[in-house]
Amino acid sequence: MKMVPLFDRIIVKRLGQDETENEAIVVGKVKSVGESVKSKVREGDNVLLIRHAGVEVNIDGEDCQVIREDDILGIIAGNGEENAWQKLKEAFPDKYVCLQFVRMRYSKDISDGKEAYCWAAYVNYKEKGIEDVLESRSSTPIDAVNNLIKKVKSLLKAKEDEK
Repeated sequence: MKMVPLFDRIIVKRLGQDETENEAIVVGKVKSVGESVKSKVREGDNVLLIRHAGVEVNIDGEDCQVIREDDILGIIAGNGEENAWQKLKEAFPDKYVCLQFVRMRYSKDISDGKEAYCWAAYVNYKEKGIEDVLESRSSTPIDAVNNLIKKVKSLLKAKEDEK
C-alpha cells in the first residue's frame, strides 16, 4: 500500500537515534512527501527529526511516523548527489553533462495541475547519429545517472547493430 501524505505532512521511517545520543532527536529516512512541502526535503533523504513528533503508523509492516514539515530539524548531507555527479562525469568525460534537481509544474490537463520534483541528468551527445541532448529523470540522483548511462549505451548498441 502506497500512502501519500496530505498538505505539509511527511512520512518518515525511523532509522535510529542520533549519534549525539540526544534522546529527543532521531534519524529517519523520508518515505513520502506531501505536495505542500516547501523545503528541499524529498523522498529518500536521511533527516534529523524530533523523536515524539507526529503520529506513528504501520505501512506494509514498516513502523513509520507521519510528521509535519517543521518537525524536521535538518537533512543529513550525503544523500548520493556527490556520488551521482562523479559517476556522471566519469561516464562521459569528454561531454557536457548536467545533474540538477528539478521542480516541474503541469498544466491542468496533466496531473491536475500538480507540481513534481525529480533529479534530472543530461549529456550533450552530438555524435554517431544520436540526438543532441539526452536526459533521464528519477526520484534519486544516482537513479537518474544510471538510467542515462543505460539509455546512451542502448542507443550506441542500436546504432552499431544497424551497421
